[in-house]
Amino acid sequence: MPRIALVAAALIVSGLSMRAAPETVTVDGGQIAGAVDRGVRVFKGIPFAAPPVGPLRWRPPQPVVAWSGARDASAFGAECPQAQYPAGSLYYFRHVPPSPRAKELKAFHAGEIPYVFNVVPSQDPREAGFTYTAVDTRLADAMSSYWVNFVKTGDPNGPGLPAWPVYNRNDEPYLEFGDTIAVGHHLLKRELDFQERVRSGP
Repeated sequence: MPRIALVAAALIVSGLSMRAAPETVTVDGGQIAGAVDRGVRVFKGIPFAAPPVGPLRWRPPQPVVAWSGARDASAFGAECPQAQYPAGSLYYFRHVPPSPRAKELKAFHAGEIPYVFNVVPSQDPREAGFTYTAVDTRLADAMSSYWVNFVKTGDPNGPGLPAWPVYNRNDEPYLEFGDTIAVGHHLLKRELDFQERVRSGP
């Protein structure tokens, strides 16, 4: 067999071996065995703390419990169980609260809470310098009405409110809370599709 063919065959075998053989590294707690996926070393489901059960529930994270041998890190662990409801509604809050750091923070995590509880303007000292306008009060009136309706009847919709459609997998409708309220479809589709491809593997 020509030397070039031998080299090519060796490279092919070597490449197959690299894909099949687990990649093992050491982390806090012990060794983990991952995999090589399309030339990338992949480690999934790495424990970073002790399980928050029993006396550790509602406590600060504790150091991970050590294990013996190489722990399989080639796949994600089980997902957290969640109750399955027959119907639900999805929303996207993109209104920028008028904080002194609005240009930096934009629509930030939990920024909708004062609107849901209709405490706009708020007396919370953490909101000192917020310059609320009629846009904010109208949004707070609408959002709090949706939430009250849902608590009372299980349906957020009510008189004078834009219709909030029930979520379904085909259209993936959601209600967008911005300076105005509008229905959208397929929220962050490109980003979520990418995450699903990563989680499902090749």
